[in-house]
Amino acid sequence: MANQLHALSPLDGRYQQRIASLHQFFSEYALIQLRIEVEVRYLLFFLEQTELVIVTNVQRQQILAIVNQFGEAEAEQVKALESQCHHDVKAIEYFLQAQCKKLKLKKLIPYLHFGLTSEDINSCAYGLALARSKKTVIMPALIVLIERILKQADQSATDVMLARTHGQSAVPTTLGKELIVFATRLENELQALASTKIEAKLNGAVGNWNALAFVLPKIDWFKFSDDFVTSLELTPNTISTQIVSAESYSRFFQILVKI
Repeated sequence: MANQLHALSPLDGRYQQRIASLHQFFSEYALIQLRIEVEVRYLLFFLEQTELVIVTNVQRQQILAIVNQFGEAEAEQVKALESQCHHDVKAIEYFLQAQCKKLKLKKLIPYLHFGLTSEDINSCAYGLALARSKKTVIMPALIVLIERILKQADQSATDVMLARTHGQSAVPTTLGKELIVFATRLENELQALASTKIEAKLNGAVGNWNALAFVLPKIDWFKFSDDFVTSLELTPNTISTQIVSAESYSRFFQILVKI
């Protein structure tokens, strides 16, 4: 932003540089990119499982290239489509339709976003943003912090200081030991964060796979959804309404609050 005085929040203003590493996950550009990735991966997974259309290895690579070569110019195209249809996820679908036509893969267009609701795509995209930011930025930063505290604790292991209880002088301790307390607390939260699963759903407009089950009743849509969400390295939230249940997000954010 040219002038930070016009920022909507301090995160876009004075603290922008401090959170620059998170832009790749939580900016609008990043969200568009993740939605594209989920739509493309769903398309290929759906056709592989249903065998309604045969996709060659060459065609598969062409489709995946839409994700791998996605940049700001393509994001601008999506935003232009959104300004016409007034729906952010529908704009993604229109963009992919245009890409399929360009690649002479019109046969794939009917299966884009097939049987899904926008929140299927959103929950997977949001889940990827949280999971990848945790793995790539948050946990490594926490590990560095713990290592620095432990190093300082080691250097001050024999630095005696007066401890207090109830605000009153008590018995001696060392600065190193007191630093270890904080390192241990952070280590516990690091382990909790590492084990926290981010959930996503893929079960249609109200969570019942209505459209998919109606068109292709012989497919086990429970397993299909579980397998697809798992392929994204997310945890399936199979029983839900239109939106993914929020508890996994809450657990994730509560750990960050404690840290």
